[in-house]
Amino acid sequence: MLTGRFTILRVLTLLPVVLFFYSCSNAYQDLIPVEAPAHSFQPAYPFDFSVSNPVIYDLAIKTKKQYFSGLFILKNEGPQQFRLAMTSKLGNKLFDMTFDNGQFTVHQIIEPMNKKVLINMMQSLFTLMLEKKDLPDHTSYFKNQNMNKVYRWKEKGDWKTVMEDEEGKVMAYHSGNKKKPAVTIDFKGYKNGHPAQIELVNSKWVRFEMLFSQLDQK
Repeated sequence: MLTGRFTILRVLTLLPVVLFFYSCSNAYQDLIPVEAPAHSFQPAYPFDFSVSNPVIYDLAIKTKKQYFSGLFILKNEGPQQFRLAMTSKLGNKLFDMTFDNGQFTVHQIIEPMNKKVLINMMQSLFTLMLEKKDLPDHTSYFKNQNMNKVYRWKEKGDWKTVMEDEEGKVMAYHSGNKKKPAVTIDFKGYKNGHPAQIELVNSKWVRFEMLFSQLDQK
């Protein structure tokens, strides 16, 4: 009986240590370095507005205390210029923003969403999702276990990562520290020139999620 108690106590003592090392594990440790010139490794762009413009998604936004859902309309209005709007299923506008070469302007937003933290997180995620990635000279090139291309570079204190699938289409964007992403964007499947599903997660401060599912347009 005493031995059993000591075993339980030992497990409880070691558990925080195990969790600490797990949290510090390197999410990119299995990447295989590749020597290649930058011109052969320029990443693809996930949206093709020559196929369809605008593109419409079902969108769900989740925070710890709030949940919003509706239709999201993304319209390309020029090189790196976008209109982003979200409406309820009844047609009430939830927000209306423009993205112009990295600069956001909020034209309209409902009061429950009009929080600085919420707006900043949406803008950081939209920037990561929409900005074209011009790889700097210090970019490192890799392949993952499926031999797909991966690009990593440091920018303004954060490590940026772009992953492609076997067809050369963008599979994920990451932003975070060298070993672990704090912001992830996963692109799942493609149709009509755009990702069929997009999952954006920011776990840097408080968990914030945006889940997109593309609608068929008639």
